Amino acid sequence: MSPDGAHIAFRRADLTYDGMLGREIWIMRSDGGDQIKVAADNGSRVGTPTWSPDAKRIAYVRTTLAYDAPARSVEVNEWENASAQTLFSDLA
Repeated sequence: MSPDGAHIAFRRADLTYDGMLGREIWIMRSDGGDQIKVAADNGSRVGTPTWSPDAKRIAYVRTTLAYDAPARSVEVNEWENASAQTLFSDLA
């Protein structure tokens, strides 16, 4: 739930043999309307979204699975403007 109570951010996930993998992040109005996909899987999984205090951005961890080790990055998404930015990453 956003700090102002107007929106809800949630993950849509796939159920796999080892648990649920977050594939997308969506935001909707608190009445369930106007669902917007703000982060797609693009071969990775996304963590639980966290709201900024002003409710204009969400942050989440994106994990890309590789054959040798997972790579993680923290993204901040200005969901109303469809703009995501990587803050830091452990990618080489």
